[in-house]
Amino acid sequence: MELTLATLQDEQLAYDFVCELEEQDFSREVFHNAWIKSMEDDTIQHYFLKVDNDFVGFCSLRRIYHLHHCAKVAQIEEFIVRKEYRRLGYASKMFSYVKEIALKESCIMIELSSSNKRVQAHAFYESQGMKARHLKFTYLFK
Repeated sequence: MELTLATLQDEQLAYDFVCELEEQDFSREVFHNAWIKSMEDDTIQHYFLKVDNDFVGFCSLRRIYHLHHCAKVAQIEEFIVRKEYRRLGYASKMFSYVKEIALKESCIMIELSSSNKRVQAHAFYESQGMKARHLKFTYLFK
């Protein structure tokens, strides 16, 4: 089992994971443009959890400095393990890899946002030692 860094050529695989995560199919053109921009952004990296020859998980980790922390913070932007591989310990392993990366890069914390409807995901994050300490407010334009 290993966490591998995504490359530009991994777009289709990332697309499949993100569509599963969001339970919808995104426009390929829009996703392509977002993928290119994210691959050029040095604050974010995308990773795949690979077990033998299978890609079982995907996550994106952004590292940024927050003025209100006066420190570097790691933000999980996407985090998913394919349905058929859930409850087998893969998500915990992927989260451990993410923690190692954040620690190596001197981040003081890992944070993420998760939709209110993802109750099972919330339980998983809490099982990893995360706490729900903030509320996130959004304003949708569409």
